[in-house]
Amino acid sequence: MIRSDVTPVTPTGRVSILFSQASANRSSSSSVLPNNSRPPSSVSLSASTVLGSPISAVSSPHTSWSSPASSNLTFWTSQPAGNEISMLTSKAKTTTSDVVFREPLGHASDYQWKPEALTKDEVIGHASLRHIRRIIKLQLGNGLPDDLPVGKIYCPVCAISKSTQVNPLAPTLRKIELMDVMAADLIGPFQVNSIEGGKYLLTMRDVATGYAFAKVLKHKSDANGHIINIITRLKQVTGKRVGTLRSDNGERFNRTIADMGHTILIDSPLPKTLWSYSFVWAAYVLNRLPNKASGDKTPYEALFDKKPAYDNFRAFGSVGYVHIPHEKRQKLDDCAFKGHVIVHLKQSRDVVRNEQGFQLYQQELVSGMLEEHWDGVTTATTPLPSSYNATTDDQGNSANSGCYLSIIGSLSYLAVGTRPDICFAVNYLARFPAKPGVLHWKGVKHLVNYLAGTKHQRLSLYPSTDLKPSKTFADASWGGEFSRSSYGVLITFLNCPVLWVLRRQQSVASSTCHAEYMALGVATQQTLWVRHLLCDVLKRDCVGHLFCDNQSAITVSTDDASKKRTRHTDRDFYITNEALYQKKTSLEWVGTKDQLADIFTKCMTPGSFMTLRNRIMNR
Repeated sequence: MIRSDVTPVTPTGRVSILFSQASANRSSSSSVLPNNSRPPSSVSLSASTVLGSPISAVSSPHTSWSSPASSNLTFWTSQPAGNEISMLTSKAKTTTSDVVFREPLGHASDYQWKPEALTKDEVIGHASLRHIRRIIKLQLGNGLPDDLPVGKIYCPVCAISKSTQVNPLAPTLRKIELMDVMAADLIGPFQVNSIEGGKYLLTMRDVATGYAFAKVLKHKSDANGHIINIITRLKQVTGKRVGTLRSDNGERFNRTIADMGHTILIDSPLPKTLWSYSFVWAAYVLNRLPNKASGDKTPYEALFDKKPAYDNFRAFGSVGYVHIPHEKRQKLDDCAFKGHVIVHLKQSRDVVRNEQGFQLYQQELVSGMLEEHWDGVTTATTPLPSSYNATTDDQGNSANSGCYLSIIGSLSYLAVGTRPDICFAVNYLARFPAKPGVLHWKGVKHLVNYLAGTKHQRLSLYPSTDLKPSKTFADASWGGEFSRSSYGVLITFLNCPVLWVLRRQQSVASSTCHAEYMALGVATQQTLWVRHLLCDVLKRDCVGHLFCDNQSAITVSTDDASKKRTRHTDRDFYITNEALYQKKTSLEWVGTKDQLADIFTKCMTPGSFMTLRNRIMNR
């Protein structure tokens, strides 16, 4: 088929008409015209030979030219009124013939330039569709259309002149899952050794997510060990095995990371010997930028299923000041020294810093537990129902003991670290691991539901000035299974919780006074330990202030005489009384509503629980 395009011409009335080489082998063919355009005139040609012979043209309404093979070709032309027309014919694969006709063309005065002609890539030198779309989108000139038609430009000339070999390793339509394919490659050797003596850079990339690792090597033989370490680490984090490892298949990514690493090194005031840090920095940044493989997520989120943090980003080589501790400098020495940022260190484990202080949390642990044990719907406002009362169940199933202990272990680690609000529930449920029954599993499920409702809960350490910087709250419940009471101790410093203890008492308490009194003995021991620590750090004496909500226990503790009804607890009595006598501690009464340790001793209603929780967690 012959293609004859209507194209704009110069004021002299010159137009080029292109024929495909395949037309020489056809007996007849029709021209292809633009949509909604009508040829105002026609020209016919006759030639004695095909391709390379002189051609004569005669102006007539409709004629034809033919070759020795009797090929008839008819085409239409459209141009402004003028006396010249130029025809471009193909003589061979690499040569053309330019024939000029000086016959006037009639009925050509109605030609008008249309912006839609720009959609033909030959108008702008066979530029790519991307460039054409950019010109129109940004309206970089006058007379441009508002938009392009939907679809692509298929140009045979571009196919011939711009053909490239298809990559045999191009991605297939088969969906690649996480860690199905890992690609590893080396960059180097570098002409300049890194500051640590490195000569090579190992890149290892997960094809499914685009997440990459970058390691600096001194020798090529070191690559094996690093690859094994990366695969082992990924297996531990994701729980999946690497399916296929492709070596020497990361040239394109190597170019990407090398371009970025080289660029940021040039942009910084640092020497070339720090190229290792700039390349590792580039890998860190690329893992936090979405790509074609990760889709709408970053490679970091696609691999680890959590969003990356951008608030700690700094420019490579930016200026930073490092504080010098008071112990390592003299009075007239500088308090800090100037440096340049060359590496992203991981944020302190589960710590968020702000102007008020610190926030501690264990988001990964909570998310992992919820993913495994939460139903995804139900939430709770308290760790345990206020009427919850479980005891040892002889009908429990010991086969579930392992799973029960696993959940309680994770909850215990969470309670000790950053969640004092669940301490009592964990301690209570941990009493029945041998044969957990239905009621015990209900308690565990309720606690998991509470974590789901408070998964973003953080322990805020916001210090505030107080006349009594060190405070200790002690409380105890009386009775319970086997008549053994539970006690709780909370120590705060500058109104920030720094220590909390919750256990069942080792002996049976004969009264509430006895239970509270024994709790005061444990609280005094913990307070003295914290006091010694503060004295060592602050280099000054510090008094621990004890708070108890039981008047009888306070009376017994402050009385210097041993009574008959309390002489069986003399040991605890002397610990508390001696500390008070030496002015190391003080003891005061506090109302039940202000007794923060009350949250450690029993199941509470939602209102009371939330009040104490918010005060402890500094919400």
